[in-house]
Amino acid sequence: METAFPNLDSEPMRCPIGSRRLQRPLDHKEEDMEACSNGDKEVGHLLLLRPRPTNMEDLGFFSLSQRNFADIKLPRAFRGSRCCGYSDGWMVMVSDKEFSITLLNLFSNEQFNLPSSLLSRFHYGAKFADGSIGYVTKVVLSSPPTSEDCIVAVMGQQQTIAFCQPRGDRWFALHANFVVEDIVFYNRKLHVLDYNGMLTAYNLARFPHATFAAVLHPKKCPLVRPDDTVVRVKRYLVESNGELLVVSRDYSGLEKDICFRVSKLVKDAWIPVKSLGDRALFIGVVRSVSVKAVGKSKIQQNCIYFTRKLIDLSGPHAIAAYCMEDKSIEPIPIRDQHSLRIEPVWI
Repeated sequence: METAFPNLDSEPMRCPIGSRRLQRPLDHKEEDMEACSNGDKEVGHLLLLRPRPTNMEDLGFFSLSQRNFADIKLPRAFRGSRCCGYSDGWMVMVSDKEFSITLLNLFSNEQFNLPSSLLSRFHYGAKFADGSIGYVTKVVLSSPPTSEDCIVAVMGQQQTIAFCQPRGDRWFALHANFVVEDIVFYNRKLHVLDYNGMLTAYNLARFPHATFAAVLHPKKCPLVRPDDTVVRVKRYLVESNGELLVVSRDYSGLEKDICFRVSKLVKDAWIPVKSLGDRALFIGVVRSVSVKAVGKSKIQQNCIYFTRKLIDLSGPHAIAAYCMEDKSIEPIPIRDQHSLRIEPVWI
C-alpha cells in the first residue's frame, strides 16, 4: 500500500535552505572533541542544560569517562535551542521560538537549515517550565545529511510524523491514527512504535512516497506488562549489532521503582532478551544507542544507561545504570549544577 504525504508547506520559504559553514567555529579543546568523535556507535557525553551566572542556560557536554563537563561550547546562535537528535556527528538543533530546525556538525562546523514551515504546522506541543512550547520530540536521519538519499524524520507530539530532505524545500507529513511512542531508521526503513505496542515499517526509497513494508500487531505479539504492580511503561527502539530491540522501562508503585525488559525482533515476533553480552545500551527519549562495552572506560557491559528526569528523579543524579544480570541500579553522580528542564541527549 502506497501513500503520498500531504505537503505541509504552502507558503514561501522564510529561511535559506542548504548547507553553509558557521561564521563562528565551535569552541572546544581537541581532547574533548576526540572523546565524542568515535562515530555514531559510540557514546562519550550526555548533553545537559547548565545554569549560568547571567540567568541564562547553555547546553553542556558531560563526559562519561572523566565524570565532569567537557570544555565544548556551542555557538551563541543556538543558545536557547534544544537538541532533538544526533547521528554521525550531526546534532539536530530545534528553536521553538524561531520555528526552526538546523543540522549542526560538531566537527566540520557545517550546517543545514531545514524548511521553516514545519513547527508552525504541528497542532500539539509540550509546554516547558519557562512557558515555551516544544512541538518536536525526536528527529532521526536515515544517513548523513551530506548524502543525496538522506531523509530527515521528525516525531512531533501525539500523532504526527514529518519528513524532508536536507536540501529540500518542503515537508511531507504522515498523520497516523495512533499515538507514536518512538521512531528509528533500521534496515533503511523507518520503524514506528505506538503506545499499544504496534510496530509499523515504512519504506521511503521512493521519497516522498511511502510503502508500508511491515506491520507487527500487538494482538499477535504483545509487549505485555510483567504484572499488575507496573503502573506505567515507556518503550524505546534501538538498533543493536544489526538487531532491532525494544526496551521497556517499567515503573511501579509511586513510579520511582524502575526495572527494564529487553526484546528483539525476530521475523514477526518479539523475543525476550536476558543478557546484552558485551554490549551496553544508552536509552533516552531523543536518542537510544547500543555500544560494545569491552575496553570502554567506565562503561559496563550488560547494562542499560538511562537518564532520570522529573517524576523518577531521586537525588542529584541525571544518569543511572541498570544491570541486566542482578537488576540493580547504580546512580552516576553529576556534581556540577545542571538542569533537567529539557530532555538530556546521549552524544
